Amino acid sequence: FDYIKETRTSTGFQQEIRVYKAEYPDLAPQKGLYVNQRYQELKRKESQALLSEEGSHIFAKRKIDVEPVFGQIKACLGYKRCNLRGKGKVKIDMGLVLMANNLLKYNKRMIRN
Repeated sequence: FDYIKETRTSTGFQQEIRVYKAEYPDLAPQKGLYVNQRYQELKRKESQALLSEEGSHIFAKRKIDVEPVFGQIKACLGYKRCNLRGKGKVKIDMGLVLMANNLLKYNKRMIRN
């Protein structure tokens, strides 16, 4: 690598990024390659955790518990993305969408009974 670049994120977290330069920059389409070693290590650990027996069991359970709700919201309500900015506004928007989804489920149950 060529040098270490220290940056600070918008939240104030300091990062160390290794910058790699090509030996022949005229032939390389990229000016440099930037690698965050800490991030690479976290990705490697997460990958190992997911490939373990316990991790694969938890991941399989997530598909049953969490993801169908978002699929239903996309398919039934046509909700693809939030058009608001800011955590507070997004929180309110998602609350309304989830409430609408729950009301649809409640309505279906009431019609069946």
